[in-house]
Amino acid sequence: MRKYYRLISYIFIDILSFYVSIVLAFYIRKSLNVFFSVKFNTPLEYFFKTHGLIILIIFLFCMAFEGAYKHIYSFLEEVKLIFKAVVLFFILTFAFVGIIKAQNEYSRLMLGILSINLLIITMVFRKVFKKSMFKTSAIIIGWDDSVRDFFEKSKPYLEHIYEIESIFDYDTNKEVHIFNKDIPIKSIGNLKNIAPKDYTTFVASYNFDDFKEFSRLFSRLKDISKDIILIEDYNKLTFVSSHMISFPMTRHFLLSVSVGLSSKLNQLLKSTIDYMISFMLLPIFLILMLIFAILIKLDSKGPVFFTQERVGKNGKIFKIYKFRTMHEDAEQRLQEILQEDENLKKEWETYRKLKNDPRITKIGKFLRKTSLDELPQLINILKGEMSLIGPRPCFEEELKNLYKEYAYLYVMLKPGITGFWQVSGRSDTSFETRVLMEAFYTLNWSLWLDFYILLKTIKVVIKKEGAY
Repeated sequence: MRKYYRLISYIFIDILSFYVSIVLAFYIRKSLNVFFSVKFNTPLEYFFKTHGLIILIIFLFCMAFEGAYKHIYSFLEEVKLIFKAVVLFFILTFAFVGIIKAQNEYSRLMLGILSINLLIITMVFRKVFKKSMFKTSAIIIGWDDSVRDFFEKSKPYLEHIYEIESIFDYDTNKEVHIFNKDIPIKSIGNLKNIAPKDYTTFVASYNFDDFKEFSRLFSRLKDISKDIILIEDYNKLTFVSSHMISFPMTRHFLLSVSVGLSSKLNQLLKSTIDYMISFMLLPIFLILMLIFAILIKLDSKGPVFFTQERVGKNGKIFKIYKFRTMHEDAEQRLQEILQEDENLKKEWETYRKLKNDPRITKIGKFLRKTSLDELPQLINILKGEMSLIGPRPCFEEELKNLYKEYAYLYVMLKPGITGFWQVSGRSDTSFETRVLMEAFYTLNWSLWLDFYILLKTIKVVIKKEGAY
């Protein structure tokens, strides 16, 4: 029953989003009358009558067509879904207005503004109102570090949808903290005692080696579960850009995986976006560069810029530009520190950074905390050596010794000013985790993922998360 309440709640949110969007679009278009000879004079009430209701139905149809009311989605997937629904809505509404010959009442500009409003407001409203929705009862079968990692990272999306009632596993000597509450693990044998209910069941299917045992489990689950969601672990590498191909007669299915950046067209598109955004940011960069150049010079001796050799696309070595944040004798100081303190040496070997690094200048601490020391890398982008989003630029020694079997993925694309690692903990994560994150990004690149990372970068920089 809760599932239907959620469906109704989502439809209500989308209706609310639609009317807020149309009112905003109306007043924005009305305010633009001063720039046009033909005035927009349609009264607001018109959009709440018959034609307005038809356009609302078109919007809800587009959302349903894209699957907005069917499944659970991560934020990235939901953004993609809403974008596609809004584009379809714009096309269908434009056609509808043409068919009923209502071009005077619905200006093309207003339809464009309405579509932009819908994209933004629907995303915001869905994110805000999710927290107050009815939750679906859920159970988890199979518990290990991989499952824990999944639920910890998906908490922002799932905790407002599911109420975890029970966890079942073979190892019952532990208690799990999940979604802000402690749940003791029960034996899988206790599944037979659960009363039938519309559960959503998460199953870590890779924990079951015996097919007969897995089959018996499914036989029991069909009586107590409305939905069964399999959690798969592909040896630390996940392929988001994939789709399933089924062969029912052979009782097999195939997972087709595509690497987006292997396409020359995608590489050209990514480079074009890099250049466009870099040229837009250049005037701001020049002003900030002048301010920071003066502050760096006043704070300590040495040049304004710091350059180092890093590995780029196809293994090509290039010089990376940064604002200098350390004293001139930083390397000498590092060696002395590592020789004197074993704990700091261990920290350096794990993270390739020090949390309280005595080599950093006063202005350098501010630049690093706000990530503004990376700004000069716009020069690297304009030179074609780097991208806005990509793996963290690494040293040749790091690529050879630490990237190991993932080194070939690193050199597939240009390093970036920001990236998946930078918005997922940055300096608070180990180097091994960083390598896995960058491998994930390379294998699963899409414009949507870049858009998500760009939004997360703004949040991370403002909150100063994981930076030192």
